[in-house]
Amino acid sequence: MLDTTLVSGLLVLAPLGHFVSIPALALAPRWGILRRADLAALTPINGRVVKVVLLTMQAVLVGSGVTVLWARGDILAGGRLAVATTACLALLWSWRLGIQVWVYGPVLLASSGLRLLHRGLVALFAFMGAAYAVACLHAL
Repeated sequence: MLDTTLVSGLLVLAPLGHFVSIPALALAPRWGILRRADLAALTPINGRVVKVVLLTMQAVLVGSGVTVLWARGDILAGGRLAVATTACLALLWSWRLGIQVWVYGPVLLASSGLRLLHRGLVALFAFMGAAYAVACLHAL
């Protein structure tokens, strides 16, 4: 079994990463990502779909972060729900890491102003995926 203090700390730090997405999405247009002109170029229904998907993602990320912070003790105690929750979040953030590296990486690394942003997000998503994987192993 893994050290409970370590896993407890990871279950505080990792959910905080969920909340980074809020200011990141707000700052995205400054970085040349999700500009209003790009959204305006879409048909009205497609523009709305993009907005709804982005807002839904934010709600899921914030909600899951709040849930992990709120139920940290239950996750540390283990059980099927703890394993399922942490496994799902480990997969989610590992998937997001892959998207950052292989989908966004080639575009962001081509711009010198966005390299640091890209590398920071890679580090954040790698940490979060690993933190939830460790928590999942602890919960087994």
